[in-house]
Amino acid sequence: MSQAESGQHGGIVLSFVVIGYNEAPHLAACIGAIHAAELGGIAYEVIYADGGSTDGAVAVVEDAGVDQILADGTRRRAAENRNRGFAAARGRYVQFLDGDMQLKRGWPKAALAVLASEPNIGVVFGELEEARTGVLDTAMQLDWESPEGDALYCGGAAMYRSEVLRVAGGFPEDIAYGEEPLLCWRIRSEQRMRIWHLREPMAKHDLAFGGFMDYWRRCIRVGTSYASVAARTAGTHHEGLWQREVQAIPVWGVSLFILLCAAVFGPWPLWPTALGFLVVVLLRKAVQVRRRGESWAVALAYAGHVYFAKFPTTIGILMYRLGDK
Repeated sequence: MSQAESGQHGGIVLSFVVIGYNEAPHLAACIGAIHAAELGGIAYEVIYADGGSTDGAVAVVEDAGVDQILADGTRRRAAENRNRGFAAARGRYVQFLDGDMQLKRGWPKAALAVLASEPNIGVVFGELEEARTGVLDTAMQLDWESPEGDALYCGGAAMYRSEVLRVAGGFPEDIAYGEEPLLCWRIRSEQRMRIWHLREPMAKHDLAFGGFMDYWRRCIRVGTSYASVAARTAGTHHEGLWQREVQAIPVWGVSLFILLCAAVFGPWPLWPTALGFLVVVLLRKAVQVRRRGESWAVALAYAGHVYFAKFPTTIGILMYRLGDK
């Protein structure tokens, strides 16, 4: 079990909330990594909130050693699961993890040090390391990279001050995707608290792409997230989030589609001109990534991902605008 028995330090300091849906193969490692973390003797608890798993995930967690299991067989989204876990949490801080993640040993100590020393930081998150090491997996991991310091938002895995999360009303449950960025926007705008990116390894994560359609659906969800969060944050007294993205991405998506059609089906000299422009655009992005120390293979894969993803992301934005929310 957890170190809740270390109550001589004044009660639970840190609550770990793990959420999962059909993550049975990963949950033992996820919970085990929490218990193996460097926590400096502080009292902590582990809460698992299940999203209606049908693969025996709850039984796995029971054997892994947690303090509370919240599972009634009801299918729930991630935001609902996180809020259920948070409602049961007793810690002054709460670390959220997905069931397919493995916490890095030194992360809790590093994150707690930031929150203890900077009272105006409400959320701290770190680096995700992809479990797979292929070229495409490494390239996709670059999407998460950002400088250390103030950030506009974070993903599902992060450490929060419990009071900040409580004042914010928890994770928005009335939005299909993008609940974490919307929550961060509320924390920054309404509470004037900071979201901090710490350049420390936080957790190992598995994108678990089973093929092209997994990638395609993920990019559509990204587009839906952009559009829904932009709509929620527009027209307020605070600066909106993703306003420029929802305008620029469809322009890029349509333009690239036209160029691709011209490069494949266009007459001379249209097709070599269009093809040349596409090559220049891809190489420019690849060179930027290469200068950051990545291999040419990863740089080219990332460049291809950045521009190809604009097609499904545009579809996600348009789907939201057409009412499929």
